[in-house]
Amino acid sequence: MPFETPHPLLIEFGPWSVSKIDTLKQCPKKFTYNYINKVKTERPVSKALLVGQAVHKVLQYAITGRNLGASFEFAIAECKLTSEETDEVNGYRPAVTSFLAKYKSYLQKYDIRESIIEKQYAISITGTPSKFFDNATTFIRGVVDLAMFTRTQPHLIVIDHKTGKYRDFSHYTTQFDFYRLLLRAAYPTISGIVTGVHRVSDANIQTSQLVDVSDIGPLYNKVVNHMNGVASKITDLDEKKTGWWCRFCDYADRCQES
Repeated sequence: MPFETPHPLLIEFGPWSVSKIDTLKQCPKKFTYNYINKVKTERPVSKALLVGQAVHKVLQYAITGRNLGASFEFAIAECKLTSEETDEVNGYRPAVTSFLAKYKSYLQKYDIRESIIEKQYAISITGTPSKFFDNATTFIRGVVDLAMFTRTQPHLIVIDHKTGKYRDFSHYTTQFDFYRLLLRAAYPTISGIVTGVHRVSDANIQTSQLVDVSDIGPLYNKVVNHMNGVASKITDLDEKKTGWWCRFCDYADRCQES
């Protein structure tokens, strides 16, 4: 199957991630500030983001077998949290404990031979693996929270941790399309991938059906077609699109002044 040709805008401003293409779709002006002009913002990092980062680190440490108490301590220290933020992170302890129990059951139920945690993946425009930070050759990239390789079948179970507002499972369709493409390129012997969302607040895990990834062509074309659809609608990278997201935009003040 021939690969789709990326839109010229995609070629010019790569590499691309899910968040980057979403930003372009949401507001070209914000995209320009962030990814082209690389304007630094003086807005402080939100408490919700810091707490989310810390909880991700707790999960990362605990999944590798580190003591749960130590996992919380290391994550809180590494993220340099305030006492209020620390209390909020510690509030996740019961949910993290519940998730770890579910993770252990996954290891047995699906005969997991290996787990990969917080790993960076990237591909070139030809769909071959590339280096994550090599902007000259990398076209699409992303970071996978947790990937589990089954022993009896060449399958992967991919879990993404979510600490923010809960969204319908369909909201993550594009993100998981990116993951399937990146993982299939990295592990060409993999024939199927299950994707799932771990809602950290209550340890709920929702997963998809097994998706056939034996052919990388359809995976590549689905992702590029989505990106082409976004890029083809952009006529002016200085266009401002207003909406609820403006309240949370790091460039809101600068945008209003321009």
